[in-house]
Amino acid sequence: MKPFLAILTLLLALTPLAFSDEKTPPAADAKPKPLRVLLITGGCCHDYKYQSDKFIEAAAKITNIQWTVELDPRKGTRGELELYKNPDWAKGYDVVIHNECFADTDDPAYIRSITEVHKAGVPAVVVHCAMHTYRAAKIDDWRQFLGVSSFMHEHQSNYPVTVTEKDHPIMKGFPADWKTPKDELYVLQKVWPETKILATSKSERTGKEQGVFWTNTYGKGRVFGTTYGHGNATWDDDVFTATLVRGLLWSAGKLTDDGKPAKGYEPTGKSAAATGTGYNISNSKHDGANWAHDMVTKLPEGESPVALFNGTDLKGWQGLKERWTVENGLIVGRNNDAVPTSTYLFTEKS
Repeated sequence: MKPFLAILTLLLALTPLAFSDEKTPPAADAKPKPLRVLLITGGCCHDYKYQSDKFIEAAAKITNIQWTVELDPRKGTRGELELYKNPDWAKGYDVVIHNECFADTDDPAYIRSITEVHKAGVPAVVVHCAMHTYRAAKIDDWRQFLGVSSFMHEHQSNYPVTVTEKDHPIMKGFPADWKTPKDELYVLQKVWPETKILATSKSERTGKEQGVFWTNTYGKGRVFGTTYGHGNATWDDDVFTATLVRGLLWSAGKLTDDGKPAKGYEPTGKSAAATGTGYNISNSKHDGANWAHDMVTKLPEGESPVALFNGTDLKGWQGLKERWTVENGLIVGRNNDAVPTSTYLFTEKS
């Protein structure tokens, strides 16, 4: 059974400039086309619809973007997107944002179908759980692309952020006293050689500084990354979202030294939806039980659904069992103390 992928593609009205002969230079007063941005999101653990809305809303205040959003509705830690199986999956985009979360996907060929595109020069922005995506992989291609290697995070808190590269255009205007809303601090086991840490936060457990905003050069591709962005409160914060947008512009080579959009890439003064750069998600019929029912009824002949949970106990599951119980037919996760590391529960079945 092929995994379901909700593909949300925004079709914009094309201007005459889009059809112009590449050999003929545009008129001197012609405005640059909007940046074409592909946002890939979905998977475990976060409110990706909300985060996407907030990213688009913040960007509309700062620059002009034509958005394409691809949202995978699955909530698990394993998933392979059909999008990446097309060798031209990033063709036509100026920047790709990776905000997906599939920690247990580990196929090397699949992972390299993503990273090779960026190594060839497609700029990228990587957010939060992208750092733990493909965490189970034996190869380092994805981690080298990200610029950091992380396999765990610490507890949620309001972490102060210290800017270490104050003159970098991405960090221009970043407050000296900014603290995150409740967010997770990711532990970086490795910072790759081409990575420049722009800002850090100190662990409340160890006192060690961890990089939280950075840039990376991966082959010919520019990459901007952050480990923050766990909860909706962080995405409600104007400092966080504005930094993301500056990072996006930097990766595309459209950010000036003073942290402003390059000429021609200023905001239009209208909302994203009003200018056609917003998007609508209309996949509600695929959420939750309805989505599961739809997929079961569409199984190919000879295939049958696999029951992962017996409704009674945790037979067939692995993880920190002291954190997990079965109550009233539901799997429940609970902690009464500080949790120093992730406490995922994994099914033993495929």
